[in-house]
Amino acid sequence: MQVNSEIVAMQRVQTSAGETQLRELLEAHVEYTGSSRAKNILSDWKNNLGKFWQLVPPSEAGTPEVYASEDSVIKHEGSQQESVDPAPAKF
Repeated sequence: MQVNSEIVAMQRVQTSAGETQLRELLEAHVEYTGSSRAKNILSDWKNNLGKFWQLVPPSEAGTPEVYASEDSVIKHEGSQQESVDPAPAKF
């Protein structure tokens, strides 16, 4: 995947507010479409969350869904700070 880094930044979901927003979007998707793929993602949420990338326009850089203060940072299992290599995740 390629993005224009001048107009959007890429990062993993880093905050509990960002996690909640993503999870609610997936839950709504399941409710409206019955998507089995989204159901599978939600059923193993702890392992699948770290596969998602968050695209952040500059106007949203300081919002709770994006900005990771120390008390809102999500700890991903076995993850370290990683370089951006946004290959599509397989679910």
